[in-house]
Amino acid sequence: MWLNADTSRRLRAIASRTGLSAEQILAQLADRVRMDETGALTVHTFAPH
Repeated sequence: MWLNADTSRRLRAIASRTGLSAEQILAQLADRVRMDETGALTVHTFAPH
């Protein structure tokens, strides 16, 4: 997956604070993605662990 520089920096900062890798955070986030009745993707409040 390609991320722009700003998003990539924020992801790396979150990973650093949580002790997880960026890949682990993205995997946890992907597990929480849902599609609503209109086909839009949504993610409820998310805190990596």
